[in-house]
Amino acid sequence: MSDRVFLDSNVCLYLLSEDSTKKQIAESLLALPDTVISSQVISETINVGLKKLRLSHQQLKNHINFLQINCDVMII
Repeated sequence: MSDRVFLDSNVCLYLLSEDSTKKQIAESLLALPDTVISSQVISETINVGLKKLRLSHQQLKNHINFLQINCDVMII
């Protein structure tokens, strides 16, 4: 039985970071098997992406699609 890895919204946002260390750590966590995020993490990522990072809707859509493809999403 493998352990599941739950990613917080901060880790999901580090994937977009210009800080190479944070980005690398986030990528390595995402590469682990059985990675999980919640619907709340998606909502928080969208909120921060729009308000703080000022990402375009297309950039955000691409990022969320990437997360959904690479993680199991648990709806809460």
